[in-house]
Amino acid sequence: MEEKEKEKAIEDLDYEVRARTGDDIQVPPRRWRELIRKFGPTFVIAGAIVGSGELIVTTILGAKVGFVMLWMIILSVLVKAIVQEQFGRFIISTDDSLMDMLDRIPGKILGASWAVWWGVLLMISILMAMAGIVGSIGLSVAGFFGTGSANLLGAIVAIIGILLILRGLYSDLEKIIITLVGVFSILTIFLSFFVLQATPYGYSASDILSGLTFSFPAGAWVVALSAFAVTGITANEIITYAYWVKGKGYAAWSGPRESEGFFDRARRWIRVMDTDLVLGATMIGITTIAFYILGASVLHRLGQVPSGFETVEILSRMYTETLGAWTRYLFMIAAFCILYSTYLVNTAGIARIIPDGLRKIGIIAMKTPKQRIFWRRVFLIAGPAVMFLLYFVIARPAWLIVVGGVIVGLSMPVACVIGIWLNRIMKRQDPELAQSPTLTSILWVCAAIIIAIQATGFVIGLL
Repeated sequence: MEEKEKEKAIEDLDYEVRARTGDDIQVPPRRWRELIRKFGPTFVIAGAIVGSGELIVTTILGAKVGFVMLWMIILSVLVKAIVQEQFGRFIISTDDSLMDMLDRIPGKILGASWAVWWGVLLMISILMAMAGIVGSIGLSVAGFFGTGSANLLGAIVAIIGILLILRGLYSDLEKIIITLVGVFSILTIFLSFFVLQATPYGYSASDILSGLTFSFPAGAWVVALSAFAVTGITANEIITYAYWVKGKGYAAWSGPRESEGFFDRARRWIRVMDTDLVLGATMIGITTIAFYILGASVLHRLGQVPSGFETVEILSRMYTETLGAWTRYLFMIAAFCILYSTYLVNTAGIARIIPDGLRKIGIIAMKTPKQRIFWRRVFLIAGPAVMFLLYFVIARPAWLIVVGGVIVGLSMPVACVIGIWLNRIMKRQDPELAQSPTLTSILWVCAAIIIAIQATGFVIGLL
């Protein structure tokens, strides 16, 4: 009896598995002290974003070309956020799940929209990249302690992660990720913007300005386009963002569409979501720039362009040689937080998207909140199990991350097309909540930039 009551309580708390009701209605706060408590979805996304892309690819780009391509890193963060906003806006308006939303895109394949199939396949590809992350978590733990089996430590830490989020509630994930994001952001910013200046690898304002001149050195196309693909918000973060917006409660707090004052409340909750997005994207941008600066200041000057996770060890060594061994521990803590938050957020996203897609395709039944919670928990365990299998069979973490990253990069233009189509649907069905003409124009411009850069990278890859 107690177990049934506990499950019912989880269903009541979980906005993702049930429809919104009049009892969920909340008036959006106006004071900053109250408003801060309603932030969260973009900071959860940050836990996934500031992972292998920032830690590895961004740092390697800085190591290869120096400061001159800082502009592309900034551009990568800015142009993708507007697509993310459109997905969240649609969820608040309709209270759809992600797959219900994607199924509105025309073009059916075996009973479901092609966009549904794309979402499921994208998450399956993420399993490859995450296999590399799982294999590398143990490396950061072993590096911190200076001993132990990296594989065993990685397995233990990954299993602990499953237990931490097994209830499936968004609120559990948010608390853990915001803590990890806070730790690695503070440490990375501290190391890059302050500690680094006290070493022989310090940089000047002119170095930063040189990176804002839109220079594009010869031979940097491949690594630059790779960095553009995997830094900032990527396609998988955009689609999982729909779940975090719904899980936080923005859609539920707006109330049912037929309730009095719905459109006014929904507009105000969209503004809250946008504020969360701007603050979160700013933090993501600053942290990403910090990693780029590490590569440009330290590795570029040393003439070292590392591959894979040796980047972490090399950078930590630069600090220990100039400031002492204590900085190595700080850097390893930051690296662990980055990798672990990426693992947790993507594991939670996979556990939502794949079963939700299989439901829409008609392979599994998820008609009740209890069934949705059950399948989410199944994939919270199955996802990491597949990651471990891929890692131990292939045993090449960097290669797994690169392959997964390529697929994610190619998916970003698809996310842009879907975002534009959702904008058209809202203009027709919910003009009161749709993006303004100005935001719509920005959406089109940003989508065009993303598609053009990704297409250029694809053509260059073929040549």
